Amino acid sequence: MRRMPEGVKEFSEWARETVGPSLQLIITMEEMGELTSALSHYIREPDDPLMVANVVEEIADVLFMLEQMISFFEITDEELYDRIQSKLKRAASSVKAMDIVHEHL
Repeated sequence: MRRMPEGVKEFSEWARETVGPSLQLIITMEEMGELTSALSHYIREPDDPLMVANVVEEIADVLFMLEQMISFFEITDEELYDRIQSKLKRAASSVKAMDIVHEHL
């Protein structure tokens, strides 16, 4: 799993206890919307370094908020790993199925 800088986990726990989940959920949704917008702008101007920098910034914001969601929902690393592993297996099956389809075209 990707490591977060020191203090993020502690901040996430503090935010859960002090700020409360409602505000954190709203901020998470807002940050995800900003990432969606940044990706949309990148698609239109992929050669603009400012677009790439904006995507990186928004990814960082979303990851920071997702860490807080992990804390809020008390999700363990093992749970995340297992879910991601399952998604990876499903994606690999889809890729293999697509290869089979392309062989018969």
